[in-house]
Amino acid sequence: MDRNISGETAALPVLLPANLLPKPSPTPQLHWKPKKFLSEPQPPPQDDGKLVEQDLANARQMIDGKIIKKTRPRRTVDYNGGVGRWALVRRVSFFL
Repeated sequence: MDRNISGETAALPVLLPANLLPKPSPTPQLHWKPKKFLSEPQPPPQDDGKLVEQDLANARQMIDGKIIKKTRPRRTVDYNGGVGRWALVRRVSFFL
């Protein structure tokens, strides 16, 4: 947009023929308006039984004065797992 010294935008000349200029519509603009789910989504309610169970578990962990860390065993990846299977199939098919 072209701006003059005072910061106002200057109107640009319309170079299109009059029959190609958009005409204002006689009907008002129709906008979609939702009819359902107008309020914000709410988180699901907390189950009281689970909250009590969680509090008891936390209390059991704090008996010694320190929190017991939950650990999961490490999952190992057998990169050569297919080689063992191939050797087994090869041995079995040798006897057939």
